[in-house]
Amino acid sequence: MDFNRQIFEQVKKVIPNLTTRTFSRYLGKSEGYYGSINAQNMPISTNSLLYLAEILESYKQLKQLTEHKTAIVNDIQNTIACEVASRAHAIDCDNHRIREMVLKSIAKINLHNDYAFYPFVVIG
Repeated sequence: MDFNRQIFEQVKKVIPNLTTRTFSRYLGKSEGYYGSINAQNMPISTNSLLYLAEILESYKQLKQLTEHKTAIVNDIQNTIACEVASRAHAIDCDNHRIREMVLKSIAKINLHNDYAFYPFVVIG
């Protein structure tokens, strides 16, 4: 199962009557977004994944979910975080020095913004 479908199916476990149109809105896009990217065999955009993680956080707080459903939402958010980190780490750049500069810049921005969680660890 590809990543797009995996995320959709996971969210559907928490929101059983979820449609692809509603899911598209949860990604911060128009109702046809999810169907369109799947038809083109494209990944969900990174910004849309982050938007979905925020929507799920709000959903978790507003709906007073059971412990089991809260755990599912946490797993989905973890899956999203891992995918976003993987995409950032897999920057397509043949020049090792440039790639290292970009990753260090990401880490520096995170430190500057005083985030509690640092998803990018740069050694060296």
